[in-house]
Amino acid sequence: MANHSTDNLFRLIKTLNSHEKRYFKLFAARHISEDKNMSVQIFDAIDEQNEYDETAIKDKFKEQAFLKTFSTTKSRLIDLILRSLDAFHSESSIDVQLRQEVHYAELLFKKSLYEDCNKKVISAKKIAYHYERYMILIQLFIWEKNLLTVSSLTGKTEIDLNNILEEEKRILNLIENESEYWNIKSRFFLLLNQSGTLRDKKDMDKFNKIIDHPLLKDEKNALSYRSKYFYFHIFGAYYFAIGDYNNSYKFLKKHAAHIEKFPQIMEQEPHNYITVLMNIINSCHLLKKHDEIYHYLKKIRTVPKNLSASTKEFLEVKIFADTYNIELALDIENGEFGKGVALIPEIEQELEKFQDKMNKFQETILYYNLSVICFGEGEYSMALKWLNNILNDKTLEVTQELYCFSRILNLIIHLELGNDEMLPYIMKSTHRYLEQRKKLYKFENIFLDFIKKIFWNGDKKDSLKYFKEFKTELEILSQDHFEKRAFDYFDFISWAESKITDRPFAKIVQEKFKN
Repeated sequence: MANHSTDNLFRLIKTLNSHEKRYFKLFAARHISEDKNMSVQIFDAIDEQNEYDETAIKDKFKEQAFLKTFSTTKSRLIDLILRSLDAFHSESSIDVQLRQEVHYAELLFKKSLYEDCNKKVISAKKIAYHYERYMILIQLFIWEKNLLTVSSLTGKTEIDLNNILEEEKRILNLIENESEYWNIKSRFFLLLNQSGTLRDKKDMDKFNKIIDHPLLKDEKNALSYRSKYFYFHIFGAYYFAIGDYNNSYKFLKKHAAHIEKFPQIMEQEPHNYITVLMNIINSCHLLKKHDEIYHYLKKIRTVPKNLSASTKEFLEVKIFADTYNIELALDIENGEFGKGVALIPEIEQELEKFQDKMNKFQETILYYNLSVICFGEGEYSMALKWLNNILNDKTLEVTQELYCFSRILNLIIHLELGNDEMLPYIMKSTHRYLEQRKKLYKFENIFLDFIKKIFWNGDKKDSLKYFKEFKTELEILSQDHFEKRAFDYFDFISWAESKITDRPFAKIVQEKFKN
C-alpha cells in the first residue's frame, strides 16, 4: 500500500517555480559528482507526483543503494535545494547580499586585510541604511569597532567615539520602536482572529484597549518605515473590524502611499504592497467606489514589471488570477456581462501561460466567474464550457462550496438550453451529490423542488406560476442569515424575475445595481 504521508522534501519542491527548478539542476550538476546525478533524478521523481508517495519513489529506485539510508538522502537533497535557492536569490535579495557582505568583512578582517575590510563595511552600511536593515547595521557596527580596536584608535577623537556611540543608540532605538509596533500589531490581530467581527461592547473594549496604546496616538511616534507600516496596518484593519469602512479606506490609502515612498523596499517586498492594494479594492467595493477599483487593479498589474525573474513568476500568476476574478465579479454585480465577455480572449491567452502554475482555488473561481459572465450575456453553451472545467475535475474536494453551486448553475444552464433529455439525470445526480455532502439546506431543497416542477410541467402558464412562487420563497430566504451565502454565488432572484417579466437577465441585474 502506498505511503501518502506528507513529506517536507515534497513540500519544498512543490514551492519552487520553473526558474528555481532549472537553476537547481544546473547547481546540482556543478556541486555534486554522482553518476548521472541521482539527486536530480530523485528531485524529478518527487516533482512529478501530485501528492507524496514514498512507496512509489522506492519502487522506482529499488536497485539503488541510497534506499538503505533514504532519510539521510532526503535530508541532503533538502540541503542541496536550499543552497541552490540561496545562490539563485543572492542577487535579488538585499538581505542575502547584506549577510554576504558581513561575512566578507569578517573574512577580510581575519586575513588582516583591514583596509579592505573597512571598505566593505562602509559599502554595506550604505546599503543597510538605504533599505532600513537595522539589525544588519548593528553587526556592521561591531566590525567597525573591531577595526578601531586593531588600529589602536589612530586618528580618532573623543567626538568621533561619541558619534559612533550615539549612532548605535539611535539604530537600537529604531529597532526597539519597530519591535514595539510589531508587538501591538500582533496582539491586535491575535484578538481579531479570536473574536472575528466586533459583536458587542465587550469585544469593542478589548480592541480599544490596544488602540489606546500611547504609540498609536500619533503617526510621528512611528520612527521608521516598518513602524509606520505597522501603524497604518493596525488602523486600516481596526476600522474595518468595527464597520467604519470610510476610515478604513482612508488609512489603507495612507498605507499604500507610505509604501510607494520607499520603492527600494517595495521592490523587495511586493507581496505587502499588493495585499494593501487588494484591501483598498475591497473597501472601494463596500463603499461603492467602483471606478476606483479599476485604478487599483491597474496598479496591481504593473507591480511585476520592475521585479527580477526570480520573484516575478509567482506574483504574475497570483495577480492574473486575483485581478481578473475581481474584474469579472464586478461586471457580474453591475450586470455588465458583455464587458466581461470581451475580456475572455485575453484571459484565455493568460490561462494558456499560467494554467499549470495556478492553485486550484484561484482556477476554480475564475472558471465559475467566466461561466456566470457568459450566462448573463445569454451565451449558454459557452457558459457550460467554462463550468465543465469545474464539474469534470475529479481532484476537487467534494466539500468545496463552489463546486456545489457549480452543480446548481449547471442545472439552470441546461434548463436555458432546453436539454430536456439530460435534465432528469442531472437533477438526480445533483440531488444525490448534495445529500452525500449533508449540505441540503433550505435553498437547495427549494431550488431542486422548483426545477422538478418546471421540468415535469410543460404548460407555460404553470411555469410562470412556479417562477413567481420560487421568487417569493427566495426573497424570504435571502433574509435568513444562514441561507444568505447562496445568493453570493448567483443572482437567483433576478433570474426568476427575468422569466416572470420576460425581460433580459442582464437588464434586471443592471437596474438592481443602479437602485
